[in-house]
Amino acid sequence: MIAEFTLDAEVLRESLRAAPELTVRLEQLYSTPDDPLRNVFWATGTGADAFEAALPSDPSITDWVRLETTEIGRLYRITYAPDIVDLELYHIAGEVEGLILDATANDGRYEMRMRFPSRAAFEEFYTRGTALDVRFDLQALYTSQVGGREDESVLTDAQRETLILAFDCGYYDIPRGISLDELGEKLGISDQAVSERLRRATRSLVAATFASQGAAKIANADADTVDFSPRS
Repeated sequence: MIAEFTLDAEVLRESLRAAPELTVRLEQLYSTPDDPLRNVFWATGTGADAFEAALPSDPSITDWVRLETTEIGRLYRITYAPDIVDLELYHIAGEVEGLILDATANDGRYEMRMRFPSRAAFEEFYTRGTALDVRFDLQALYTSQVGGREDESVLTDAQRETLILAFDCGYYDIPRGISLDELGEKLGISDQAVSERLRRATRSLVAATFASQGAAKIANADADTVDFSPRS
């Protein structure tokens, strides 16, 4: 099970806000007997000097060092401060056997892609992280299995409701029988929210239909409609 989501992390928050055009990408994450967690990452884009100038006073880290400078960017190593919530989230990920596949950030917002051994493992990670006041915005859950999916439905309840209503009201007819604005009024959401739900629902259905050609996306959820109740 692969999860894509964004979150507001504490580590490097102040430094990244000093250089909003800069992007950092995780290279390596590890701990040592003397340090709770170390992060090696590349920093690319404009604002590298402002970012580096902010590092000494960043309360989320205890030390930092620039390891390398290339035409592409700068390679850094930092050590996490022992009292930040990110450290606890890292321990939770280890307990549920979650593996970080990719992590990028700019302006304090992290985009994550992680692998979990099961949907239940991700649910535990999400639930325990939320209890720490970590704000997640789930984008998608993936499974690379063509058959025997844990969840036979590729749509969230909100996506299914929106898709069915759009079909019944003639949104897919030529000419269209209803507009996005009118669909939004029926659902009590904005036309932009309707558009995003339809797009995500369509993407999920296409991915599931052609699963043999790639990973099936089994949940592309609106952040306010994610349901992590156990599935039978």
